[in-house]
Amino acid sequence: MGIAGSLIASSALAARPQKIGEVPRMAPGAAAPKGAVLEWTSQAGQPYWYRVPEKQRGKRKPALVLMLHGTGLDHGWSFWNYPIASGVFRGNDIVVSPDGLTPGNGDTFNFVQNAKDGAQIVGLIETFRAAFDIGNVYLYGHSQGAFFCYWFAGEHPELVDGIVAHAGNVLDVKHPKLAKEKVAI
Repeated sequence: MGIAGSLIASSALAARPQKIGEVPRMAPGAAAPKGAVLEWTSQAGQPYWYRVPEKQRGKRKPALVLMLHGTGLDHGWSFWNYPIASGVFRGNDIVVSPDGLTPGNGDTFNFVQNAKDGAQIVGLIETFRAAFDIGNVYLYGHSQGAFFCYWFAGEHPELVDGIVAHAGNVLDVKHPKLAKEKVAI
């Protein structure tokens, strides 16, 4: 197979939608294949998918982007709704898509503004900082994940540089001076 054929084959594989249970498992670290969708388990016992960039472009360190789903969804949501696997969306960054810890409807888990869910995200940030040389840390939340992002930014402003809250609102959130000065919303 020529170079063009290899590129087409690898692009088709990278763009293939992943299914729960079909994603290769590998701990975050130097051995993790670049550009591949991988699965691992948080210190709290929940699965997550992640992708590291194929190569660093320029001098900017890759950002760590945690994508938090809404009610009734799971950790596959962000990879199914954004072209993360192909590297089109946040291709220069490390993207992590975890499940929350608070039981939701059926077999789902939510991100709720509490110490347990917060500690899991702190643990993921620490895990990826230990495994990779990362730059900024961003949280992207959809719906219930957006509510959580606002809360997390107030509770842990020292850990995040910015949040995107998509289809969510602010509920009972304390934003200390550091959060107001440091965290972009």
